Amino acid sequence: MFRVTLFGKSGFGFVILLGLLIASLGEATRAADETPGDIQSIRTIQTIASTDPFTETEVKIQGVVTWVDGTTGNTFQIQDATGGLPVTCEKKPLPGYGDEVVIQGLLARGPFTPVIKHATFKKLGRGILPNAMKASGGGIRNGAFIGERVRVGGSIRSAEM
Repeated sequence: MFRVTLFGKSGFGFVILLGLLIASLGEATRAADETPGDIQSIRTIQTIASTDPFTETEVKIQGVVTWVDGTTGNTFQIQDATGGLPVTCEKKPLPGYGDEVVIQGLLARGPFTPVIKHATFKKLGRGILPNAMKASGGGIRNGAFIGERVRVGGSIRSAEM
């Protein structure tokens, strides 16, 4: 047994209290790690969707909205530090460009990348937009940058009025 003396008094109670506090923090951390519905990275979600056999499953992610589709009114893109994904949601209004959100929905396979459908979201506030990656025409054409913020360059070869 350890004995700690603080300010001239025995610290047995302090040691026990400190030990209980440390133990409870460890238990809380373990419990949070094991809780279903924890936030996962987009790269983890993409890996889950690429395994066979695949079944649609509930997922939860957090990221920044990098694009909102004004034509369909129910689709937007979300990106975290590991990648990006399209999200479909019936809740109106959709989050705005640059909003940081937590998304919960059904992970499904899409034509080029996984998609989260039937999503619900919680706005956390304004997020920090990820740096735009320089994208090539070939990468854009084959879907390599779906859900990710990109920048492109090009030249106009001809124009008519």
